[in-house]
Amino acid sequence: MNNIKVLVTGGAGYKGSHLVEALVSEGCHVTILDNFLYGYESLLGFVANKKISIIKKDIRNIKESDVSSHDIIFHLAAISGYPACEANPHSAQTINVTSTKMLLNYLSNDQILMCASTTSMYGSSGKELDETATPTPVSLYGITSLERETLCMNRPNTIAFRFATIFGTSRRMRRDLLLNDFTYKAVTERCVVLYDYH
Repeated sequence: MNNIKVLVTGGAGYKGSHLVEALVSEGCHVTILDNFLYGYESLLGFVANKKISIIKKDIRNIKESDVSSHDIIFHLAAISGYPACEANPHSAQTINVTSTKMLLNYLSNDQILMCASTTSMYGSSGKELDETATPTPVSLYGITSLERETLCMNRPNTIAFRFATIFGTSRRMRRDLLLNDFTYKAVTERCVVLYDYH
């Protein structure tokens, strides 16, 4: 992957910061497009690398010039998770769906798009599922994620990744994730309380 030009939207986020580090270690030239809502700390370990460029911008303000020179686009910028989407439904719609439409309008068919999606689009059937199961989202997060993925998959050279709950350490830690919350409480409080809400 040496010298491939990659754009990572949401590159300072929980998944994005790990992805950027991995891409740079493979020799890619990486541009991070992020609004840095949660700060720059997730990038401090490698941001000085000459193979990294930064565009501080809300994904809703993306322009053709931000994407046109890249070979591969990893589209991770999103309002992620049920609580965040429910707390700000307008942002969930405009960031997860409307900005994706804008991004797609600027891509050529030769550019490769890797779209972050989620298993939350499957809803809560209670059954074992695989990628052939019919999505039946029950939350705004699942609904906007399905819309986003559908938009992306209607163009050539696109792959969607339906992430399940990602957990573990990250430069941009998310303690709102159940497994991270359990681990944090087990270590710091020596106790994990389980109840129906979890």
